[in-house]
Amino acid sequence: FDGEQRIKREYQGQTMRVKQFELFREDIRDLMNLTVAKMDNYLIVNTIQIGLVVVLFTEGRPDPGVAPPWLLCLWGASGAGSFMYITLCIWLAMHASICSHSFCVRMLTQVVRLPIPTKEQLDAARVLATDFEGTKVREMLRVPVVNQQLKKLHSMVDHLNDDGSDPSDVFSEETMLDADGRPVATDTLAHVRLYRKMQANWQAYDAYARVSMAMGTNQFLQQLGYTCLIGFITENKSILPGMCSVAIFSICATLLIRLDLYLPWRSLILAGVLNTLPPMVAGISLILNLAASRSDEADYLKLVADAIVPFIFFLHIIWLILLLNWAKGKKINNLALPTIFRAVLYLDVFGWLSSQEVPQGLVAAAGGVQEAEDGGRSALSIVREEEQWQPPA
Repeated sequence: FDGEQRIKREYQGQTMRVKQFELFREDIRDLMNLTVAKMDNYLIVNTIQIGLVVVLFTEGRPDPGVAPPWLLCLWGASGAGSFMYITLCIWLAMHASICSHSFCVRMLTQVVRLPIPTKEQLDAARVLATDFEGTKVREMLRVPVVNQQLKKLHSMVDHLNDDGSDPSDVFSEETMLDADGRPVATDTLAHVRLYRKMQANWQAYDAYARVSMAMGTNQFLQQLGYTCLIGFITENKSILPGMCSVAIFSICATLLIRLDLYLPWRSLILAGVLNTLPPMVAGISLILNLAASRSDEADYLKLVADAIVPFIFFLHIIWLILLLNWAKGKKINNLALPTIFRAVLYLDVFGWLSSQEVPQGLVAAAGGVQEAEDGGRSALSIVREEEQWQPPA
């Protein structure tokens, strides 16, 4: 009497199984697009930036004999650094995008396939009259429901594990529910764990593409500041527009550092000083040289202007060393990732980064944080930004 119900149940189960694997395949595509879409944006932005750098080196180059040699050196070094970092970002972004897409295709074509039922499975779902005719008389006259429930209860008791856990957890991936009927964690599913292993092939390229773009943009803004000094002060003798332009580009560089990195307020102040002082000091030196050409104390002013030039190069060296130190990778799951950069934290969708590597100041304050089984904080799935966080040593 329940043959039709069994057939409908079997067909519905097969349909839901196909829907489940369609969801798994959609998960893989979403995780892949997390890298591919971002790398595509990086390629567009950096292609525009490298075009602007080339324009400054060609159409926007200073006229010969206008700017002092040390200013041309700063202008050229900033432009060359920008060109180098932006080119590196483009290469890293291309590699990360191609690698991510390739492994996604491999998973979709070889691992996460739709469970199409076979002919044997379809035949097994059929109910034939001969099946009923071949049963014993005792089975025909048995009381419904009672025997089946007793068998199910005995089966669950016999298969209990030694630790008392319910064996139905083994099938949680098929039902998406645990023994208590609650949804299982997505990061425990087989296809997500496999993606985590494959992500190691491009995760570092993804992270350092953002690092290279941040450093290249910073150098480009510095080159624009020196371009304004050459154009306004050296060529046109306009002090106020030149210094205001330098201040604007320096503030923009500091704000980008603030957006790209998790830094305490002391480090932000240091970054602002090291971004602002070099072009400002260069502008002061040009102003002193300009005043020396109009004053009787030309030797004294020119001596002071030349004396502060080495200080500009020293500040640039300190700033580059500090940036490279912040970009130094921390070992996480056999990967070296610059955890101080926000883009690295955005890669951690499921909170896979080790709890020991999570900046304690980034832990969510609202509602508290549940302790993990190992006693550590839960990872970055509930990350919040906090000003008091100190960068890892």
